[in-house]
Amino acid sequence: MDGNKIDYKNYDTLEITVRTDKEWDLREKYKKFGWIQYESSGDAIYDNLVHISFYRPHQIEHKDELQLLQVNMETAINALSKAERYKNLKSMICGSVILAITSLFLIIGTIVPALMYSVFHLVFGITFGVLALITLIVGIIKNVKRRECEEDKFNKLTLRLNSEIASACSRAEELSGGIYEEKISQ
Repeated sequence: MDGNKIDYKNYDTLEITVRTDKEWDLREKYKKFGWIQYESSGDAIYDNLVHISFYRPHQIEHKDELQLLQVNMETAINALSKAERYKNLKSMICGSVILAITSLFLIIGTIVPALMYSVFHLVFGITFGVLALITLIVGIIKNVKRRECEEDKFNKLTLRLNSEIASACSRAEELSGGIYEEKISQ
């Protein structure tokens, strides 16, 4: 079916944009909801995106429940995508702050004794060098723990969201009865 020849009175259409590495998986998910792909095209700007167009008959059984399940699936997919993107954000920011503070301590500890040479300034420089070392060691230890915590949180969230997606797809497949599966494969 060509996108220009779709009978919009008898068919619903859906267009999604997805990363190319997730394209096949999403096609399979939408197939369970009775959607049939009729067109696919790469994005004009981004190489890693693809636009996929689907259609399905307007009059189908259990349409309201299928639409609700689809919204639930899409919400879970979007939440999973967002979680993947930001899973280590706090530890990355913390690591950057630790690096900045350590660098600042090292710069101050090096410049002050070099510009004004005296015993006081030498002690000042050594103190800032020790502070840099302590900041780095303590910061790395704390940040490793933070990252492990983020990974655990992400893994639990991923399991929950993947379960929700699988449940929605499974129920949708039951409702649609796999009627359109042959058409989709063609």
